[in-house]
Amino acid sequence: MDKKFDEQTIGAFKAECASVLQACSIETLRVYGRYLQHPMPTKLKKEPLIQDIISILLGEEISGEKQAGERSARGAPPKNNHIDPEMQSKISELSLRYFGVANLEGSFVKEQKELLEIQQANPSNLLVFESNNRAELTEWKDEVQKEVYRGQVHVCAPNSYLLPLDFNNNAEKIVVYAELLNRYGLRAGDVITCNAVKHEKFLIASNVLTVNGMQVFELSRQEFDESEVCYPYRQIDFLHHSNAPISAKYVQWLLPFYHGQRGGIFAAPKAGKTTLIFELAKALQGTGVYPFVLLNAQAPETVWKFRNAFPCEQLVYTTYEDEADKIVLAADALLQRAKRYAECGKDVVLFVDSVNALAHAYNETPESAGGKTLAGGMESKTLNYIRKYLGAARCFNKSGSLTILAAQSYNTGNPADDLLASELRNHTNFSLSLSVELAGKRIYPAIDLLRSQVDYGAANDKSDFDLLDFEIRQNVLPTLGEKKFCEMLQNSQSKTEFLKKIGVKK
Repeated sequence: MDKKFDEQTIGAFKAECASVLQACSIETLRVYGRYLQHPMPTKLKKEPLIQDIISILLGEEISGEKQAGERSARGAPPKNNHIDPEMQSKISELSLRYFGVANLEGSFVKEQKELLEIQQANPSNLLVFESNNRAELTEWKDEVQKEVYRGQVHVCAPNSYLLPLDFNNNAEKIVVYAELLNRYGLRAGDVITCNAVKHEKFLIASNVLTVNGMQVFELSRQEFDESEVCYPYRQIDFLHHSNAPISAKYVQWLLPFYHGQRGGIFAAPKAGKTTLIFELAKALQGTGVYPFVLLNAQAPETVWKFRNAFPCEQLVYTTYEDEADKIVLAADALLQRAKRYAECGKDVVLFVDSVNALAHAYNETPESAGGKTLAGGMESKTLNYIRKYLGAARCFNKSGSLTILAAQSYNTGNPADDLLASELRNHTNFSLSLSVELAGKRIYPAIDLLRSQVDYGAANDKSDFDLLDFEIRQNVLPTLGEKKFCEMLQNSQSKTEFLKKIGVKK
């Protein structure tokens, strides 16, 4: 900082900062000192360490005091790298009050920011880890001329490694040692960018740059299964783009879908489930919501349609040619990725096409054996697996949510699919039914409004939705017919205009 501050201001800051740090344990202070790049936080007692931390926070620009020396690279990696967020929040509040900045940072944090700025200035050099091609970072500054890789953390014994974001088996393997996982607090499913060093047979991750799109020094998250959840109360906006398809208008105005809901698209084959998922997922791009798409055992043509529309970090797919183990592993990997994003306070919507293919694949794996055999050869453990998969959807009380919208076929001729559909209807709080008859008449979207069900959760305008829903189902649809109804929906630019056309007063 260029601005100089008087000794009284600095002294007052030191006193209050010392009071905050005194309330922390020595272990917490050592972790914080290590984060600020203190050269030997474990060798000092509490009082000297507090004074050094304050000196590093202020920096020579403010205090004029000499900083702690450069940190040595010797020694074992730290076992704990979690910084107390409450303590860090209090220090940020003090720095904002006394010096007008939200954060006073040590040299390590500043270096990380500079590194990220270089990455953002050269986006073409940030390698998406999806193939054997590796970018040469010739435009970077001399001190950061390193190859950057991006992948998903897959935790296993004896050494974890990075999965390619599109689950391509041809990608080069990058090993992530347990020391790096502990240092950055990485979990299975985290999407990281990292540097890597070459080994004889593989690459080894050496330094983590970002985690789930966030800078490592900004990473603050909760435990997915331990976090407090609430009823869904925020509606998902599918009409962010001006050229939104009619299916987005249908869901936005007539069948509201909320962050954190467990939704199902139920229909017989060839009713348009995949097309509906494609349009709704594409409508969420660029809205601040993260759409993830899982294609299970799909046709190559369908896969290429989605690959041309979605980046690899949002799409995981398998085709008819893939084995059951790979289909299940890909589905689990994308669910873990969605959970990690939701933990970081992000709103995630996971589209699954279809639950049938995933259930049949899991039913062929050894993990499904040992339970009770149900209709159509469906194992009871397979049913529990699908319930657990969809049950991951939730809305966190503080921030972040995971929403799941899964396609489910019935009347396929397989009793297992009918069993699966009946079970899932009981576990979803958003049910969107498609009609084969409407699809046969070339009416799109072929949504059967009379059979679709919506749980409005904690919405403040729940009564308004109930009245509108009743009016349309009982009076408007029988009078206009589905075809005329969809035409009016297609030609309307706003919900108010649409309601006026169909003669409904809100």
